[in-house]
Amino acid sequence: MVHQIKNTGAQIILAHPTMIKTAVAAAEKAGLSKSRIFQFSDEENQTQDGIKDWRHLIGSPSDGERWSWPKLTPEESVNTVATINYSSGTTGLPKGVCVSHHNLIANLEQTIFIRYHQKPYSRNNPEPERWIGFLPLYHAYGQQYTILMALVLQIPVYIMKQFVYGDFLQTIQDNKITHLQVAPPILVMLSKRPETKNYDISSVKDVLCGAAPLSKELQNDVSKRFNIHIKQGWGMTEVTCGALHIPGGVWDDSGSVGQLDPNTECMLKDDDGNEVAVGEPGEMYIRGPQVCLRYWKNDAATKESISEDKWLKTGDVAICDERGYFWIVDRKKVNSLLLTLTTKY
Repeated sequence: MVHQIKNTGAQIILAHPTMIKTAVAAAEKAGLSKSRIFQFSDEENQTQDGIKDWRHLIGSPSDGERWSWPKLTPEESVNTVATINYSSGTTGLPKGVCVSHHNLIANLEQTIFIRYHQKPYSRNNPEPERWIGFLPLYHAYGQQYTILMALVLQIPVYIMKQFVYGDFLQTIQDNKITHLQVAPPILVMLSKRPETKNYDISSVKDVLCGAAPLSKELQNDVSKRFNIHIKQGWGMTEVTCGALHIPGGVWDDSGSVGQLDPNTECMLKDDDGNEVAVGEPGEMYIRGPQVCLRYWKNDAATKESISEDKWLKTGDVAICDERGYFWIVDRKKVNSLLLTLTTKY
């Protein structure tokens, strides 16, 4: 249910039926015609005052049968924007991150590889999995797993319209969910919320936690309490989704965010731009096929964050040990891939 009027890049306003008069008045002031206003809700709405339901935008079955996806050449795949996701970037106001088709495919394959890297089975002969999808689908994390990876690996996903903790636990119990992709607030709930004991979540075997810093104390508390394998990763919208993960099959209780994904490079630099020694903190610079194309209509921010040879200045400070495992210890920016959950208590 939408309670705001939004003017998108396509100049389409989606409005709840009770807000039609307000939407029409706002559209007139913005210079938009009624034809660009639609009613938006879960149930189909009757046309009111010439304002149609958003489903009129959907093509017919015959339109679908005639449609064919354009076939991109390798070069077009690298340079064609597939999605623009919004991030804080390394500094300043939110920025549109232009992610290519190549970025999406490369980061998906990188993540799948490291996910199965040291497990006793492979992506081609996996154990059965069931996921729950509550991550926002406009967010890099939700897109990577709920939309792309689940489809490629043919894993069923139970989608939640809104994150409600009790419903979340009930879905896990009823559908025997095996794997979770979460942010730290979910682990806080599992650790602290008393109603958790009322549900059977023993089907969960594996949890990936990302999107914000997670302490090893909280990680290990939840892991031991529920006998589940919790591993961390690191990413940001500018690297499509991720660049570091604890390899699948590795049990880590150190709070590490893992090793570099395949075909990913990292430099840790001090304030003078010099690479630091092993075990010393430095700002992370990442290069790989998952680094985004640019910021949308913001050349200055692009030049500030992405070098001509595609090194991304992340703004996050890390240390790395001799095994190639990383820990995030600080950040030079406001946030990195922060995840906002709509939570109902």
